[in-house]
Amino acid sequence: MEIRCAFITVGEKYISKQMKDECGDILESACNRMGWKLVERHVLGDQESEIINWLITKSDQEKVNIIFTIDGIGSSRTHRVPEALYHVCEKWLPGVSEFIRFKISEKYPWIIFTRGQAGMRGKSVIINLPASPGAIKDALDLIKTQLRPFLEQVSEEN
Repeated sequence: MEIRCAFITVGEKYISKQMKDECGDILESACNRMGWKLVERHVLGDQESEIINWLITKSDQEKVNIIFTIDGIGSSRTHRVPEALYHVCEKWLPGVSEFIRFKISEKYPWIIFTRGQAGMRGKSVIINLPASPGAIKDALDLIKTQLRPFLEQVSEEN
């Protein structure tokens, strides 16, 4: 099965080029190494409605199997990615973010204060990732072996 992947990096600091999207580079490289087809890599601002619209388009119209979001899951008032997911997801996968937070908290203790979520819309799986290159690498290493079989299962249902 070909796995179609898309991701957004969220934050005005990326749009204004105040910060390089290093996490996006790492995620794109990881997707390529896993043999996934990267449908889109995009940068969005902090507007919740734009995040919602992008996620819905990728899942409903473009039938992307796995969608990642980078950044926007902290405590800042502008961080609205988890709230956007509440409008998008039809089912929740709480074990994914709990597992990531638990497993990498020794190396990145601040991760326990992130609000990342994971869920599903239709046959698309959506996972929030933190804005840390090392944490993204470690998170993907933790879930990659189970992710492909799960995506295949979801794709075959109905």
